[in-house]
Amino acid sequence: MDSLSSHAAARVEELQRVLAGDPFQAETHFVLSMLHTELTKLEAATLDLKRTIALAPFAASAYNNLANLFERAGDFAEAYGPSRRAVQLVPADPLFQSNFASFSSKVDHAADAVNHYRASLALAPAAVKANKDFAIILGELGRGAEAREIFLRASALMPDAVDLVRNCVELETVTPDHPARAALTRLAGRQDRMSLRDRIELNFALGKSHDDLGETAAAFACWTRANLMLRQVVPYDEAQAMRKFDAVTGQFPAAAFEEAQGRGFAGARPVFIVGMPRCGSTLIEQILASHPEINAGGEINILERLIDRHGAEGYRAVGEAYMARLARLHPGAVRVTDKMLGNYLRVGFIAAALPDARIVHVRRDPLDTCLSNYSRLFVENHPYASDLGELGRYYRRYAELMAHWRAALPDGRMIEVDYEAVIGDLPGQVRRLLDFLDLRWDERCLAFHETERFVRTASQCQVREPLYDRAVGRWHRYAGHVGALIEGLGPEAGRHYMFGA
Repeated sequence: MDSLSSHAAARVEELQRVLAGDPFQAETHFVLSMLHTELTKLEAATLDLKRTIALAPFAASAYNNLANLFERAGDFAEAYGPSRRAVQLVPADPLFQSNFASFSSKVDHAADAVNHYRASLALAPAAVKANKDFAIILGELGRGAEAREIFLRASALMPDAVDLVRNCVELETVTPDHPARAALTRLAGRQDRMSLRDRIELNFALGKSHDDLGETAAAFACWTRANLMLRQVVPYDEAQAMRKFDAVTGQFPAAAFEEAQGRGFAGARPVFIVGMPRCGSTLIEQILASHPEINAGGEINILERLIDRHGAEGYRAVGEAYMARLARLHPGAVRVTDKMLGNYLRVGFIAAALPDARIVHVRRDPLDTCLSNYSRLFVENHPYASDLGELGRYYRRYAELMAHWRAALPDGRMIEVDYEAVIGDLPGQVRRLLDFLDLRWDERCLAFHETERFVRTASQCQVREPLYDRAVGRWHRYAGHVGALIEGLGPEAGRHYMFGA
């Protein structure tokens, strides 16, 4: 324990002695909550804040801090209520306003999110973080023009902030007269004075700009620099990744599903969308979200934690806990999508724990998929994507795992949807999907680009447009640069799923 932590622990003991003599001191409970938070004793800090609120029900900061603790636990539904109460008690606090706006966005309350970001910025117009966060949620809602203006306004307030410019560039196609290009050029001229992380972000942004302008050699050079630097920050153990694939297939042979019968949580009907990043999954979720009986859950990052908590064979416990969380986030929904793509590693567990769930595996041309991974900076880490050879080999093992699920899963559990097939025959593929999910036909699925909701992935711009085919075969423009990827993919490099492979 370092000296700061030792001091905090000593203060905790001191305050606990004070409260032993007089447990009704709201302020002391509040200070104790901050010390417990500093020591990462979050359950104790949560209890301290609840005691504070019981003794001082108008303590707005206690509600705000309690919401922040729920956020750290990944429970945004729980965070929403206390954050709203903090705003009700002190509406003139810009931080409370922006926090409530953030929690509102995380539980898909779009109107609250927009209104309270506006209220926060009316109180503190120069708050860079609130400007940035507001622009991000506007982009997620498909309001690209508004988002661009706010990103540029925030960039003017903090001209060295590379992430503001990168987010702006990723909102839309960069044209020769795009207002962010001047900032990109200025930042590119001072790379030698930037942190490594800023240089990574800048080179991904420059690559995106060059790609949009048709400057393929310059774009690929920027992505190569960005990925070489990213590897310094995010290491990758290829052998360990391959062992993980081996462990998954070993745990779930075909016989495992017979053995698991009756041990899961039956009757629950979530829809798991799985696949490699940049496979077209956001388009599929947007199409499904346009159906009135489907709620889009986005990337619900809880399944892995639940499996860790309840064990590798805790099927019923995981199924019940997972569905309890979905019921709180989407009460009354007939179907809820979970687009945590990495659940392809957990398809076997899903099928055992939630036998009435449906799995949608989205596929796209392997070379297009991998190039798109190489050219994007993801919020979450995909460390295999920083080297073309490693990326190709990872994709190959992922494809082998999906072939294993295809052979092992009971009939009717998983459907495979090809991005290129959707582009070529939208009505046919939508009907196929809805039949698989036992849902009636609805024309709104064909007008998916008109559906307003939060889209929190790198494809948020594309799904706001009618269907287009310009991303099909994109890798051909970079054919002279992707030799290592083709070698890493091996036989997958020649596999195009829409032709039946």
